[in-house]
Amino acid sequence: MTMDRQTGNTSQSTRVIKEPVFRRWDSFQFYALTVLTVLATTAFLLSWFRLEGWREYPVMLSVLSAIVLVILGSALGRWFVLPQMRKPRPLGARPGLKVGVVTTIVPDIEPLSLLENTLKALVALDYPHETWVLDEGDDERIKELCMKRGAFHFSRKDHPEYQTEQGPFRKATKYGNYNAWFQEIGFERYEFVTAFDPDHVPERTFLSKVLGYFEDPTIGYVQAPQVYSNQNDSFI
Repeated sequence: MTMDRQTGNTSQSTRVIKEPVFRRWDSFQFYALTVLTVLATTAFLLSWFRLEGWREYPVMLSVLSAIVLVILGSALGRWFVLPQMRKPRPLGARPGLKVGVVTTIVPDIEPLSLLENTLKALVALDYPHETWVLDEGDDERIKELCMKRGAFHFSRKDHPEYQTEQGPFRKATKYGNYNAWFQEIGFERYEFVTAFDPDHVPERTFLSKVLGYFEDPTIGYVQAPQVYSNQNDSFI
């Protein structure tokens, strides 16, 4: 089934459906940790309000108590809504899309080794695409790395029209770097663009998992979660 472009009705096959993030084992861990959290929080509060200093410094401890309760409330509030998390069910990516994968680099600040790891992963993404590095310094080392990895290189360094003091092409800003590339290349060449920081290393299946969401005509922008590489080193 497909989207009816005239009526705007979305078929079941192209509508993004959300499903629970927690699996059975996740729920078990969550509730076990919740019990421990409640016990630890209760023990802390009991000991806090039994401090001998309450008689001597009631105002100061009251202010501190308010701060502590706000911090606890914020942390516990985020914790208790975790079971309500939902994730979009994957949709298959349509073949033949024009996709650009882009990252940036400021060679005077960010190390080349950082970019090399990211660039290797970007080029290896499983959906057909073109990879770009937006180089603020027009560095020869970065050009060589792009050639080595099969990526394209872009720099606005020698384009004063893209080095303005204010506005969409403001110099020394990431958005100015991106806007210069979009103006010169991105808007005309690609239907979809995905952007990564130079220290991000996406999974190989990132594009094939994300592009399908755009089959839903109500979707215009997708923000993927950022996950630390050592996430699976601990059950927590």
